[in-house]
Amino acid sequence: MAGSGGCLHAVRAEMGGDREVEAGVEVPFGAEAGPALSWDFGDGAGRSSGKRVLHAFGRAGRYTVRAYLGEEEVGRAVVKAGPRPPGRAIPSQAEAALWLPRIAGNLEPAVDFLERVAGAELAQATLERWHLPALAMELAATDAAAIDTEEGLGLFRLPGFDGTVILLGVADGSRALEALVKRLEGQGAAGRQELDRSILMRTANGAELALFLDRGYLYVAVPDEGGEGEDDSLGEVMRAVRQSAAEGLSRVGAIAKAGPKVSPQTAYLYIAGPSDDQSATRRLAGALLSARVGERSLELDGVVVSDASLWSGAASRAPALLRSAPEGATVAMALSVPAADLYELLAGSPGSQRRKRNAMQLSQAGLDLEELLSALSGEVSALGYFDAEGFLENLAAGSRTPEPRGGVLLAAGLARQDVAERLLPLILDRSGVRYDLLRERGFTRLRTKLRGYQLELVISGGRLRLEAGTGVAGRAAVDLGKELGAKLGGGAFSAGHASAFLDLGQLRRELEQPRLIPGVDPERLVMVQGFSAAFIDHLTPIDHLYLDVAPYAAGARVRGRIELRPK
Repeated sequence: MAGSGGCLHAVRAEMGGDREVEAGVEVPFGAEAGPALSWDFGDGAGRSSGKRVLHAFGRAGRYTVRAYLGEEEVGRAVVKAGPRPPGRAIPSQAEAALWLPRIAGNLEPAVDFLERVAGAELAQATLERWHLPALAMELAATDAAAIDTEEGLGLFRLPGFDGTVILLGVADGSRALEALVKRLEGQGAAGRQELDRSILMRTANGAELALFLDRGYLYVAVPDEGGEGEDDSLGEVMRAVRQSAAEGLSRVGAIAKAGPKVSPQTAYLYIAGPSDDQSATRRLAGALLSARVGERSLELDGVVVSDASLWSGAASRAPALLRSAPEGATVAMALSVPAADLYELLAGSPGSQRRKRNAMQLSQAGLDLEELLSALSGEVSALGYFDAEGFLENLAAGSRTPEPRGGVLLAAGLARQDVAERLLPLILDRSGVRYDLLRERGFTRLRTKLRGYQLELVISGGRLRLEAGTGVAGRAAVDLGKELGAKLGGGAFSAGHASAFLDLGQLRRELEQPRLIPGVDPERLVMVQGFSAAFIDHLTPIDHLYLDVAPYAAGARVRGRIELRPK
């Protein structure tokens, strides 16, 4: 039987059988060799006539398609249309892409979080520049039938186009497109020009936009500020989208490999691997990250896809500085990578074009890249501290603007101490920095001043340690690596990991801590503390954030989190 139902007739319609399709994607029915028939697609679109017809179902659902010869039914099939994922609507050659898998339940939390982090004004300006997120929210309230909230929204970058392409899942493309045109005209855009199933418009600031439809999605190509959308770049964008395979970005190897390992979330971010430097030992295919947005947090989970592990965790050493560090750090960073892997990450693989370019650039400064790399062991850590007392004292003394005060500790293991002792003074000399140098057996100390702060660099015992600024002395020593590992989980700040942590909550606690400063009136101090805390609240709602990267068999795992203060 050609159909899945109906009576037997001499004329049979080629229905293609029951099937599952994607909303917005045209589906064929009938055959050129068959009779001219009338087609009812079961979605309220009205009948079509022809021997072979194409029809796209606007939104997800279960539809019974019937074929008629005159008034007699000569074929029937059930078509189940599912939402078309945005990853399949983005061309596979995209260099980077960010998307929400579905509008419903995802767009509003994402916008709310953006407004809290960036501020309502900046968030609104960003959404207006991208056009389609604001259109989606507007249509959801005024013409929900025009968009498909079960489909997604996103943006991507294509090679050869200096701009961003935004896409939105639609159920009635014509209505959504006209709504976008009216919205742009209300913002001062003009010069509507219809060309090749697309609309070109020029915004009030002179940028030319391309608006077009393809397989259930509405697209807008937006040139970067200061860029031009002239010549054929907009046409190339439209051709790339319309000629892309049905699988789109989902066919890319990095996404195919990473997708099953990344937990489903509110939004996804894809970054293509570098095309100009493919390592002899590993090839970076790209990275896929997912983000789950909550009321007060954004959690990241992701995978960097490579031919091999980005580095060996088993051969790495935990950062020594963190085992006994001053408490109360507001910034902590640690890198624990075997030396050879670090060299490749920093400068490229041996013999690669990237390694050669870096070597040439350093040679112009009189430095040898390979010699410089040979000094590194692959274990580096840095800590930052806020000097609340110095900050408040300066502010209480009459400073009109808050001036950051604090200190930095940096430590690194050395594979070649002799190389570091010889090259660091040379680097400072070429930078024009004046310093004092003290050499003893197995010990080198360099002292200088940077923006009025004392900086001391010590090389001893196969290690380099740098201390600068104020606010570090007098703090109790703690096992900071253990504390951060317990707080963040997943092995953060342990051997084999690259981790970073910013604790603005700690900064705020230090600002609000009751204290007495000699020479500062207590009442004025309390007033300054209140002003400073309010300033931090106004500056950012972030309490803390972290990012952790750890190697695994086929690349690296990525974890992260942004936590906001309670409202």
